[in-house]
Amino acid sequence: MLQVYIADRCPGSMVARRLAERLRERCPGVPLKLINVDDPGAAAPPEIFGTPIYAWNSRIIFLGNPSEDELMTHVRRLYESQAD
Repeated sequence: MLQVYIADRCPGSMVARRLAERLRERCPGVPLKLINVDDPGAAAPPEIFGTPIYAWNSRIIFLGNPSEDELMTHVRRLYESQAD
């Protein structure tokens, strides 16, 4: 699962939201969870020290926003290797 950690006051998080929506459109089978660390009760592990951060199965894969193509390529590869 791709976890995308965002925050309300983080300008990069607006881009992360758009990238997450594009990923949902282009790769609908990939499990994706947006986690707003500013939401009450949001649980972020200690290694999440800023936003946006992208993690695959709780392992950080991007600090900050990648390009759309880089995100799609990397996440597809991770998702397909998980199915093997």
